Amino acid sequence: MDHRRLHAAQHTAASRLIVPGATLSAVAAWLGHADGGTLVLWIYAHTDASEVNAFAALLG
Repeated sequence: MDHRRLHAAQHTAASRLIVPGATLSAVAAWLGHADGGTLVLWIYAHTDASEVNAFAALLG
């Protein structure tokens, strides 16, 4: 498997773990990162538009 496909699979897996609530530190450990989740947050965690809308609704 070439590097780009491997990275894409890693990105997809990390993103899908984060959405249902996996902790950043757990995803980082699973990926082999030793920074406690900083890189995971920067690279793999994305804000979904539905989350932003839900926050807007909370604010009224």
